Amino acid sequence: MADQPMSAEKVRNMLTENLARVRKASNEYFQMLEKGLSSSQLPSPITPISTGTSCSATSGRRSTSATS
Repeated sequence: MADQPMSAEKVRNMLTENLARVRKASNEYFQMLEKGLSSSQLPSPITPISTGTSCSATSGRRSTSATS
């Protein structure tokens, strides 16, 4: 048997229903992901290294391997 063409309204309704299902599933997925992340123990953040000029290891010194 040949398929009967669907009306534009019926297609629109099907797409609207499917979009609602996808949105609901996406929302549930991200809620589950957030819940899992909030209950998991993440490693502590690394403290950034200071970039100030107070480092005395290299300030104004020449390399000791160079001969003068």
